[in-house]
Amino acid sequence: MHMKGRERPLMSKTLTWIALLALSLSLGGSIFSAEVLTRPIATVEGKREGKLIFVPLRVNGKGPFWFCVDTGASHTVLDPGLARELHLKIIESSATTGTGQGDVPVDHVGAITIASGSFELKVADPWVIDLSQVPIQKWTRGLVGAEFFEAYVVELNPERASLQFYDPATYRKRPNATSIPLTLENHDSSSRRRSRSLIRRSSSIDSGSIPDPKTPLRMRS
Repeated sequence: MHMKGRERPLMSKTLTWIALLALSLSLGGSIFSAEVLTRPIATVEGKREGKLIFVPLRVNGKGPFWFCVDTGASHTVLDPGLARELHLKIIESSATTGTGQGDVPVDHVGAITIASGSFELKVADPWVIDLSQVPIQKWTRGLVGAEFFEAYVVELNPERASLQFYDPATYRKRPNATSIPLTLENHDSSSRRRSRSLIRRSSSIDSGSIPDPKTPLRMRS
């Protein structure tokens, strides 16, 4: 195994969308909602724990396993225990930075297929990272990351704890929906807005972030 250069932060990554989304705010929280006129390709029902959304997903035909929806994760993540359970072979290693200080080891295991019902997505480079030190439920087996939001228009409903996937080629937002342009750079995306001082600033959108008073511009679900 060889070491790559350091990757960009995992838990501080921003929401990655490949299509133009409509975002709506209600009930004092952030709801990432794609207002659409077309039918979804698939709906994945999950559960909510605090402010985090978890969905059951199969990996390479096994499971389901509980994954946390992390719109800020640059890659879909598997816990090492799940990687071993699936007999995935480590082909190389690298490092990233996480929620704390210092480097976090990352293993790469090659492509996997994640599914729910008839919905399937091939993830070319899932990351294998120890999630035991991340402040989420211990039964979490992985993180839903950028690959899902790059491939589809995704509606995240915090109240119903569900994800709906739409084909970007046929997706149409409602005429009265508000669209916020996002900037995509190497799996990262941020919204641009004007502050009260009329200076343009970037706001990251991360459903998996933990509240931090030092980052007041971060939008959290």
